[in-house]
Amino acid sequence: MRTFLKTISLHPRLVAGIDILLGLGFILWLKNLDRILFFIEVRPWVGFWLWFLTRLGLWAVMIKSVYFPPIFSRWRHWLTLFLFWLGVSSLLIFVDWPVAWYVIAAFSVAAPALSFAMIEREASGLPFLQKPWRRLRLILAVAGVAGILSGLFAAEMFQIIPSHLWWTPILVSLATGLIAEWWWSEYEVPPEKTRRAFLVFVIIFTELIFIVRSWPLGYFASGFLSTWIWFVGWLMLRFYLSPEGIKWNRQAPFLAINFGILVVFLYVVRWH
Repeated sequence: MRTFLKTISLHPRLVAGIDILLGLGFILWLKNLDRILFFIEVRPWVGFWLWFLTRLGLWAVMIKSVYFPPIFSRWRHWLTLFLFWLGVSSLLIFVDWPVAWYVIAAFSVAAPALSFAMIEREASGLPFLQKPWRRLRLILAVAGVAGILSGLFAAEMFQIIPSHLWWTPILVSLATGLIAEWWWSEYEVPPEKTRRAFLVFVIIFTELIFIVRSWPLGYFASGFLSTWIWFVGWLMLRFYLSPEGIKWNRQAPFLAINFGILVVFLYVVRWH
């Protein structure tokens, strides 16, 4: 199988089309999971993990089969899709508002396919060609973080895991801190800088999760709020760690706008 995959090189847009069809199939699989489990007689968690891991396995095969120029990375692509699928799966399980569920489902089909379509076919070696692809992968990673955090708050709200555990926020902060460090390295921040920033980031974000979990917000609002602050913090530290530093004349309006939107967001959700 491995030798066969090395001999083929599919066009990225062809793979993107195949991925859309597979994505629709996996949404139908999830929607009919109860019926499928009735016929194959396995436990629900076995059916879920079969659904989850099969998608990751197919992505691995597709990434191995598609043409990748030297400046693009197969393992980084798969790692991004893994993070995205982990978060989106959490949202598809817990979100009960039909409109939001179908929006998330459509995003789970379209976004990975677009990540394949944006792979450049020409091996020109020009670094700027991978910037749009990297931005899209960052969006997928942030969506994955949002799903993971929303899943954490949902699991505590529905008593799947106890809400009083002190180590849960620490583990989640460590995981999201590693994701932040990974994406600083994607933007070529030196490792010696990312390690120090990782420790600061984890400490601050752990405190944030302890605070947000005590607020009377819904799990989706809590996850969205935490991800919002996570991304702004990641972005500011990325600028701080860069050789140019933070250009406050450009970032101050950005932070002011985000603060204003945050106030409006908290007012709209009305602590429900």
